[in-house]
Amino acid sequence: MCDVRRLPALSLLVMLVIAACSDDEVSGPENRFSAQDTFTVDVTKASRQELILRGVNGNISIAGAAGATSISVFAIMRVEAPTQDDADSRLPQIEVNVDSTTTPDAVTVETDQPGDTQGRNYLVHYTIAVPGNFNVVVDEANGKVTLADINGIVSVDLANGSVLLDDIVGSTDLIMANGSIDGRYLTDLGKMVIDVADRVEK
Repeated sequence: MCDVRRLPALSLLVMLVIAACSDDEVSGPENRFSAQDTFTVDVTKASRQELILRGVNGNISIAGAAGATSISVFAIMRVEAPTQDDADSRLPQIEVNVDSTTTPDAVTVETDQPGDTQGRNYLVHYTIAVPGNFNVVVDEANGKVTLADINGIVSVDLANGSVLLDDIVGSTDLIMANGSIDGRYLTDLGKMVIDVADRVEK
């Protein structure tokens, strides 16, 4: 475990925009075909102060915006399978659930997908905008997590992948098994605690 005040320079973040509802071939000898759809919702900020995101596989990009009055969630749901028919038929098995009522001060976003993938790839890529002073909690199995312009407390639990940070002012806790961590900087207002289960390249 280590405590870090500053991180090395990070290039500008780029959000990947992928066309919705498309069917196309993907690389790989087994899962060469894919189907995808999108999900989008806006939740009014009201008294909420935290975003909780529980994903499985896919890339996550969360950015804060000063003065924002809502939480905007955009997700690309994708299945990669051996045949196009199989990919199309399995796509409805992926759901994005957004709960803004169970916990009054938080918005919870969660991926719901089969536990047994039977060799298929189920992916959900998230692009989320939150008020800049929000706390952000991310729990993800595999993927790249990018966080930018967050003034609240940040917590990331990632099994495999990478974490990129840009202008994170609040304290940050990172738990990782395998992957890399990079970022632009943290101010003296916060601290970073990194808990590495295996090996992290910095």
